[in-house]
Amino acid sequence: MAKLDVSKNDIPDPRIEITGLPAIYFLERGSGGKAHKFEGPRYKDKLLKFAHEHLGDVPADKEAEAPAAAPAPAPAEDAAKQEL
Repeated sequence: MAKLDVSKNDIPDPRIEITGLPAIYFLERGSGGKAHKFEGPRYKDKLLKFAHEHLGDVPADKEAEAPAAAPAPAPAEDAAKQEL
């Protein structure tokens, strides 16, 4: 894993095309390995699924879900917050 400031560094690898930021790639081992670009929302579970698929330890057909929304506060909590 690496972090690279593309505004200060050239990327001399024809497998990588930066068209927007952040750009996330998984590069297979070796100079001839494939470059896999991450596409989609940057949810933790989606990024982990992407990494695990390319590491070979999670089935590619297992779909990750977006994180659930936080529950609405209870009416009593809401009223107490308004008093402050």
